[in-house]
Amino acid sequence: MSLSHKALCSLLLVFSPPSATQPVSPPEPDVWTVEAPYPGSTIINARIIGSAAHAEKTSIAILHVACYSSPARPVIALLTHTDELHFKPDIYEGPDARSTGPLSLTTGALPTRTYRVNGYYSAEPSQQHGVLFKLTMPANRQELREWITGDLRGQPIRMTLPSAIPGDAPLTAEFVLPQDNEDLHDVVKPCLNNRKNTPKKPS
Repeated sequence: MSLSHKALCSLLLVFSPPSATQPVSPPEPDVWTVEAPYPGSTIINARIIGSAAHAEKTSIAILHVACYSSPARPVIALLTHTDELHFKPDIYEGPDARSTGPLSLTTGALPTRTYRVNGYYSAEPSQQHGVLFKLTMPANRQELREWITGDLRGQPIRMTLPSAIPGDAPLTAEFVLPQDNEDLHDVVKPCLNNRKNTPKKPS
């Protein structure tokens, strides 16, 4: 938007007749959304929305948590618009990536954990935010156990990933653990049991 356009908008607001005060709805609380990334997918994600930043740029961030089978393994993914952030993710992209990070993850006042990451561009229909860069990492089971307890409800999750450019700011992302983590528990529960095979009881 040009400066003249901004000024015109400001004048229109100033000289417009006052309107009746409309009630402002409170923002929706942070909640886990459970979904399949693609129709017919056997993988179910639990996701929350947060924000990402790089230098002075900001964008949406999505935190995915999933439980893969054969073998059962939990996976965390961070998705964001790296183009909007002017963050170059090339060194983390694909099987021949030149770097795996690490990505640092801190929940509340708990000790920081580090993860090796790998990324690719993703346009999963369920995410509804266009093409995002998706950084995946094997999840720490203890971390997931901490997330599904009631003790950390409302606590921030902060992620930091170094830039490939010397002296450049890192990519950061922040989320808030919802008050209700039952949906996350349902998604990751099969991966929190260390036994290789856990037979289901007949219903």
